Amino acid sequence: MKLIHTLTVVPPAQLQRIDIYLSTKLRKFSRNKIQNLIFRKAVLVNSNPVEADYKLQWNDRIEVYSPFNTYNENVTPENIPIEIIYEDASIIVVNKPSGMPVHKGLGNYRGTLLNALAYHFIACCETVNIEQGAIHRLDSGTSGLIVFAKNKNAKKHLEKQIKNNAMHRTYHALVWGIVAENDGEIDVPIGRNPSNPMVIQAFPFRDQGKASLTNYTVVQRFRFATLVQCHLFSGRTHQIRIHMQFIGHALLGDPRYASNFKFKDIEELLVNQQVSHQLLHAHSLQFEHPETSIMCHFEAPYDNRFEVILASLKQ
Repeated sequence: MKLIHTLTVVPPAQLQRIDIYLSTKLRKFSRNKIQNLIFRKAVLVNSNPVEADYKLQWNDRIEVYSPFNTYNENVTPENIPIEIIYEDASIIVVNKPSGMPVHKGLGNYRGTLLNALAYHFIACCETVNIEQGAIHRLDSGTSGLIVFAKNKNAKKHLEKQIKNNAMHRTYHALVWGIVAENDGEIDVPIGRNPSNPMVIQAFPFRDQGKASLTNYTVVQRFRFATLVQCHLFSGRTHQIRIHMQFIGHALLGDPRYASNFKFKDIEELLVNQQVSHQLLHAHSLQFEHPETSIMCHFEAPYDNRFEVILASLKQ
């Protein structure tokens, strides 16, 4: 590592957290990046590594180094448990829990899947640019399988499969009401409302939006709900949520698209289980391995909340 800054603490800086202190002294570094450097043991106080909450003392000598690995500078590693379904030198497949964002965003600066993966790769002494490794996305509320590329070749190969519809993604969704047909196809464009770009909607007259195709199959019917399996032939934002709402069967718990669906028994169940997101699970994932060309197939169990709701509906 290369020494890039040396500072000596003078009053009144003593008893201040080191990450806060450095973010005021080193203006070109954000506090997030400073915390990342501290985690990588690239910040020493009196020749010893410290934690981000270390309280400075008078005459402390701070040394800031530039680590050789400059990847993931905007992602602070966090020791968050994640369920790894498969991992090798090229890819990692994770069963993401519901409620965890994949990327940071407005209000989601910590606790993301990228934060957890950054920690995992450092702990494994691997150099992986996880910020560039995302191949596809899952909504924060959606649980299940997501794959990341660990190098440029794997990323290029997997992205090509998505573009050519060669990566098969199957989802399980709990939807309101009894779906009458055993299977069906929803071929309706999806896009942003021209008057309000924050609103994503279906365009049944095909005058706007992008082509979107979802196939669904009924897995099991309950008293006021249905478990369906959905297969995507396109990957639009909120595609399953919007398509199922369009045919009159919005997803249980969906805070955006299910406001008009109310059944007292299920509403009480969702409230009791503190469900505030759509009950959607990325159940299976199939693609060609970017290095070996072997066809890979993965399945992931439901997370606890989905499992509890499903068991309650069966009863």
